[in-house]
Amino acid sequence: MANLVTSSLALGDHGPVNLDFLSTFEKFEHLQTKEERGRYQIHFMTSDVGVSIRDIYWKYKCECDRNAEYDKLIAVKTVTL
Repeated sequence: MANLVTSSLALGDHGPVNLDFLSTFEKFEHLQTKEERGRYQIHFMTSDVGVSIRDIYWKYKCECDRNAEYDKLIAVKTVTL
């Protein structure tokens, strides 16, 4: 079963991300983009089985929304050793 996450705050059609094939993710700020069009983003790098690394971007209207979802992702992906 796929380990999919979706966003309730991201703008537009962003689609789910499968955490099982997640290589990494990071906060990203696209300075040439207006805030209401998704300047604040989370950049995902995934690699599905048999497929090369693919980039996915979730875009947000403000830094606060992006940071809230980023913090949730960190909580989901963090494992205590």
